[in-house]
Amino acid sequence: MMSRRVKLVAALCCALAGWPAWAQGSMRLFSLGSGELDGGYHDAARALCASVNDRERGRLRCSPETTPGSRYNIDALASGELDMAITQSDLAWKAVEAGVELRVASMLYVETLALLIRPGMRFDGLQDLLGARVDIGPPASGRNATLTALLEALETPAASFAELSRRTGSDAVEALCDGALDAVMLIVGHPSALVAKAIDACGARLTPFAGPRVVAATARAPFFRTERIPAGLYSGVDGPVPTLGVAALLVARADTPTDMVAAVAEALVAPSRNMMLRAPLLAEADPTAVAEGFGPIVAHAGVERAFEAAP
Repeated sequence: MMSRRVKLVAALCCALAGWPAWAQGSMRLFSLGSGELDGGYHDAARALCASVNDRERGRLRCSPETTPGSRYNIDALASGELDMAITQSDLAWKAVEAGVELRVASMLYVETLALLIRPGMRFDGLQDLLGARVDIGPPASGRNATLTALLEALETPAASFAELSRRTGSDAVEALCDGALDAVMLIVGHPSALVAKAIDACGARLTPFAGPRVVAATARAPFFRTERIPAGLYSGVDGPVPTLGVAALLVARADTPTDMVAAVAEALVAPSRNMMLRAPLLAEADPTAVAEGFGPIVAHAGVERAFEAAP
């Protein structure tokens, strides 16, 4: 059976068969791992690759790859299956501490915890989740890894819940609306189509995730930071919603070629109108933030090259 990477190269070669011979001979292909089809990572990767392909036509070709999410992306980077990927800052942090040679190319946007409660469920604080049916995402997803780490930081074992479901975001929202779940915990950029769907389709409530236990959790796990979901993004949410967040990062292996990383970073330094239309979340992208570092994660050499090439 062909590996995913072999299939990718074969498919791209077929797609490029109609290109001029000079372009096919000089073009180099690279992959950018994203996430599930209905998530922000997928939109961001498609928009970034489209921008790179417009700019680098005949020299570089970027392929946005649909994946299960952040955790998979880090493993695929480490194995060489992917050249670049989008992942959550907390998972990249832990991977680097474990010895994975990751480098950051840009901070893309802030992802916050959106806690959705089913209609009719009483919820006055985190203690009301205990004994409830809660979804924390598929095992291979970054959402699952982040929420598992959060529950550990909150010192709340899995046995505290009636059920810890592990569904995709869209399946979890559907189960919430059907009454099969009491709560769904999403890690997303905003506005989120999934959050809007839960609120508009069945009256789910977007609930604050705050309090002394949450503050204590951020001290135990410094990759979490306090954030607010802005007011006015969703029906009936008229004030900011306090919660926790992590950053969505564009990362690469240390040995990913500098020009490939620079090409993607350049698209963020000088974003096109088309890229912003394809992925509005990228309006928050900040390649300069990598200079501050993300814990143990350092910048890829391609970032400096991108700034040098910027107009």
